[in-house]
Amino acid sequence: MTSQRRIIFIICSFLVLQAFFYMIYRHQTKVQIIDEISAVCVKKSEEIKEPVVALPTPPVKKEQVNPVNYKFGFKSLVKEVSLDDLKVKGEIPNWLHGSLIFNGPAYLPNINENSGWFEGLAMLHLFNLDSNHVSYKNQFLKSKSFYDTFATNNPKVKHIKINNANINVAKIANKFVALSEIPLPVIFNPKTLKTIGSFTYHDKLPSDKIFESSNPIRDESKKETINFLIHMGALSSNYEIYKIKDDAFSLGLGDARREKIATITIKEPAYIHNLSITKNYIIFVEYPFVVKPYRLAMGGSMIDKFEWKPERGTNFYVINRNTKEVKTLNSKAFFAFSNVNAFEKNNKIIVDIVTFEDASIIKKMTTVMTRLNIKNYSPDIASKLSRFKLDLENKTVEEETLSKESINFPRINENYIARPYNFVYGTSMRVRDYYDDINQLSKININDKEEKYWDEDGCYPSEPVFVAAPNAQEEDDGVIMSVVLDGKKQTSFLLILNATSFKEIARVELPHHIPFGLRGNFFPSPVV
Repeated sequence: MTSQRRIIFIICSFLVLQAFFYMIYRHQTKVQIIDEISAVCVKKSEEIKEPVVALPTPPVKKEQVNPVNYKFGFKSLVKEVSLDDLKVKGEIPNWLHGSLIFNGPAYLPNINENSGWFEGLAMLHLFNLDSNHVSYKNQFLKSKSFYDTFATNNPKVKHIKINNANINVAKIANKFVALSEIPLPVIFNPKTLKTIGSFTYHDKLPSDKIFESSNPIRDESKKETINFLIHMGALSSNYEIYKIKDDAFSLGLGDARREKIATITIKEPAYIHNLSITKNYIIFVEYPFVVKPYRLAMGGSMIDKFEWKPERGTNFYVINRNTKEVKTLNSKAFFAFSNVNAFEKNNKIIVDIVTFEDASIIKKMTTVMTRLNIKNYSPDIASKLSRFKLDLENKTVEEETLSKESINFPRINENYIARPYNFVYGTSMRVRDYYDDINQLSKININDKEEKYWDEDGCYPSEPVFVAAPNAQEEDDGVIMSVVLDGKKQTSFLLILNATSFKEIARVELPHHIPFGLRGNFFPSPVV
């Protein structure tokens, strides 16, 4: 090496080291700012009065449960707590070791007729289970919205760009993240729930003017996570389907690298929550609830900008995971929040979805005042479990109803993702003749149509999370966990069911209530 090349090499090496240390400095500075503000905000939040929610009490018929019990699920929770060695009623299986972490809105500063459930400040809840020893803690996600609410006079708030990710939690590229439909995801410590910072990408996919699904799907066989974003454009928009490998990260450049699978260009993007996968395909379902992107910049409620256009029908975009080819099939119009599962059988693609007649369900289920004033059970908020058989060769879609049970938050044994399966677990509404809300857990065998339920008067369960027993031989060999609001006591408890019998085997009671949450996951020990 000549002297001139040696000098150039030394200068370049020096610059690389400078950049590396600068990235470390930025990260440490961001964490330090978060820590400093968190201490101030949490202290201040404990002094703030919770909003008063008017709970109208209708006449109670004889032998009826208090019909306003569920409304306590919309009362804010402000205090952050850490509770060790909670009392367990019953017996937790000795193989159940790990962390149940779930997410949801916990604080709505002002509830009015326009308040959206998804507008509440995100709070993470952690149950650590080690056989019959259970601990619990919660923490607000230290987002910009949190600081704007509790520390508006702190000048350091302007440095915080963290999103109020209040819908889901997942593990992506070996990092634990909270998610919502507004990027970026937020990294948190799974042991302390401490907010670390935004989960950043190092790739060429769009990073602004986008919505990103809060429901990524995990392909354990390929050690990758599949998701999508919607990129809004003035003249046209794109659905970008991508994957993230577990090891797809690069030091100092971003937390992960997204690899594009397919781009689908449209004029009016739809309101879409998730997708499904099989061994060879990705199924992306576009419902006819669409928006002209320019309307989103006009202010006001985002959801009011979308229009229901049933004449468009529903599009099934089927993406070949090997060739990246996209085929489109069309069916009658319907709407959905949740795909259940998909698999391939007899040269057809089977896609199971919890469907609604139209998109009016969005405002009925997510507007707080609507939920607080449910008069009685109404068929127009009912869903059904539907199966769609996609024939790519003949370009046809056949539909059948697997169950008319109106379920929400469907979950399965995730070892059966992209495979034929039998059981769907979810929340549902036991029909009554007075004010009420989601009040039972359901287990549906989609093949023999057998249905099992868990319910208890005055109790309102959250999404059921299935955990398989070690070396399970049967699909439903395991447990179901759900956080349940006891409306009578105005506290919550962790319910554990035997997934086979659907009978209670244990519960862990908390001294306080937990507001209605959205989604969560179980992470087996050790959590790293």
